Amino acid sequence: MQIPILETNCGSDPQFEQFLNDLRKSHYTVQQEARKHQSALSGKDQDCLGPKFPVESFNYESELGQLTDEVMSEEELAKEMYSFFQGVARPQSELSLFNMVPEPMTTAIVGSCMATLYNVNSLMDAYGGKSLLIEQKVVRTIGKWVDWNESYGIACNGGKLTMLYAVKAAISKIAPDSQSKGIPDNLVVIANEGGHYCVEHVCSLLGIGTERCLRGITDEYGKMDLKNLEEIMEIEIKKGNKIAAIICSGGTTINFFCDNTQKVADFIDDFVVKHKLDYRPHLHLDSVIGWIYFTLVKKSNEEISNFKATDFVKNKLMETKNRFLGLATFDSFGVDFHKDGLCPYSSSFFVSKTADCFNLLNDGNYKYDAKDFDFEQFRAYRYTLENSKPSQGILSAWMVLKKIGSRGLIQYLTQLHETQYKIIKEIEKQGVFKVLNKCSLGWEVVFAIQFKKLAAASEDFNHDQAAMSFMQRCWDKVNRGEVFPLFSVVPDYRIDNDRNNTTTAFLIYPMQGNLPLSSITAILHSISNEVSLFEETVLKNKEELVTRIFEKPIR
Repeated sequence: MQIPILETNCGSDPQFEQFLNDLRKSHYTVQQEARKHQSALSGKDQDCLGPKFPVESFNYESELGQLTDEVMSEEELAKEMYSFFQGVARPQSELSLFNMVPEPMTTAIVGSCMATLYNVNSLMDAYGGKSLLIEQKVVRTIGKWVDWNESYGIACNGGKLTMLYAVKAAISKIAPDSQSKGIPDNLVVIANEGGHYCVEHVCSLLGIGTERCLRGITDEYGKMDLKNLEEIMEIEIKKGNKIAAIICSGGTTINFFCDNTQKVADFIDDFVVKHKLDYRPHLHLDSVIGWIYFTLVKKSNEEISNFKATDFVKNKLMETKNRFLGLATFDSFGVDFHKDGLCPYSSSFFVSKTADCFNLLNDGNYKYDAKDFDFEQFRAYRYTLENSKPSQGILSAWMVLKKIGSRGLIQYLTQLHETQYKIIKEIEKQGVFKVLNKCSLGWEVVFAIQFKKLAAASEDFNHDQAAMSFMQRCWDKVNRGEVFPLFSVVPDYRIDNDRNNTTTAFLIYPMQGNLPLSSITAILHSISNEVSLFEETVLKNKEELVTRIFEKPIR
C-alpha cells in the first residue's frame, strides 16, 4: 500500500513530490490528448486548444452499457483522465465567453488544493480546526462591507443552497413550531420575476410548494414593481396567507436585474404597519453575482467618480452601489466566489445579519448561547444541510480576500465593465451586430444578428429558427476543438424588458479583465465571418434550418 501524501517528518516529503510529479504528468497528458483529439475531429493542426476540450456526441445509456470493471496502469490512468474533461469549457481561453465562469486565481487554486490534501471536513473544530473560524471570517469580512458587523453564515455548494438556507430561515422565523411539527399550509414566498429560477425548486423542496412561490413583475430597469408587489401581498393577506420571505434580486446573469434595497425595505415596513402584521417578512437578497459591488457601498459617488474608468462604467458602478444602500434592514444575502470572486467551484456563502441563523436553521431542539462560540463547542452539524462539509471553497475564498482584498475586487470589477464597454464600442464600429442591453448594470453583452441575406431570400424567413441553427453550428465547431469563440444564445430575450418585444439574441460574457482590443476585434470578426459562411451554406445548398429548442441561460 502506498504511503499517504504528507506522511512525513520535518525533512523532505517524497510522497508530496510524487504527487506534484503525478499532477504535472496528468496536466500535460490531458493537454496532449486534447490536441490529438481536436486534430482528429477538426481535421486541422492547431497551435493551441480551443475554448472547450473537444467532445463527440454520445448517449448516456449507450456509454453506461459499455462500462467495465477493469483497472488501469499509471500510463492508462493519465489518458483516461482526459475523458473527464471532454466537452468542458476552458476559462483560461480568451475565447471562453459562454457564461460567468472566471479563470481562478492561482492563490485560490492553491488554497483549494491544500484543503483537499489535508482532507479537511469543516463540520466541527474538534477535527476541522480553525477552518470553521476562517469560514466565519470570510462571512464577517463581506458583512462588514455593508455594516453587518455581527454577521455569521455558512459555506455551501452553490447559490441554490444559499437560497435554501434563506427560505428555511424565513419559515422558522414566521412559524417557529415548523422546526418540530412541520410547516403550515399558508406560507408564500415572493420573488423578483427576473430572479433565478431555483426559487421555485427551493420552495418545493422545503414543502411550501411551487404554486406558493409567486413572482412580482419588474419595471424596465429590472426592479420589482412595488405597486404590483403590494397587490400580490394584499391578495395573499386576504386569503389568510403569510408572506414568509421576499426574495430580492441582487444581480442576474442577463441584464443584471437588481432591486433597490432601500425602497423595498421601506415599502415592507410601511406595509407591515398599514396592515398591522405581527411579523415582518424575511428579506433576502439573491446577490450571488452582485455581492462584489458591496465593496463599493461605503464609497461615496464622488470617490467612484474619481476611478480611472470611463464615465459609462463609473455611472453603472454608482447606480448599482446605490441600489444596495438599504441592506442594513435586510436579513440575509448570498455570495458566490466562483462566479466573480476568482475562485474555483464551489465557493458559496449564505450570510446572515446575525447569529440568529444558527437557531433558525437547526431542528428546534437546541438553542445557541455564548458557550457555543468557544473552541471545541462550535458545531456546524446543528444547522447545516451537510455533515460531510467541504472546506475547499472556504480556504480559496479567504486566500482571495487576503491576497487582493476589496480594493483588488473593485479593480477586477472595473476591468470587467471596461471590457464590456470595449466590446460594445467595437460592435458599433463594425456595424454588423446590434447591442441590445447597453443599459444593463452588468458586464455581459447581449446582441442581435439580423441574417439579412437569409431574410432577403425568403418571405417565410424565421429569425428565431435561423438564430438557433447558427448557434448550433458555432457550438459544433467548438465541440470539434476548433479555435473559435464559445458564446451563448438567449431565447425569448426581452428587448428593453418588454414582454411583448422578444427575440432570439446572443450572449458574450467576458470574464477576463483587460481583454485586449485586438482579441475583441478578432472575436467579433470570427463570429461575423461565420455568419457569412452560414448564410452562404444555407442559400447554396437550400438547407432547411434546424429546429431546436434551447434551454434559456441560467439567470
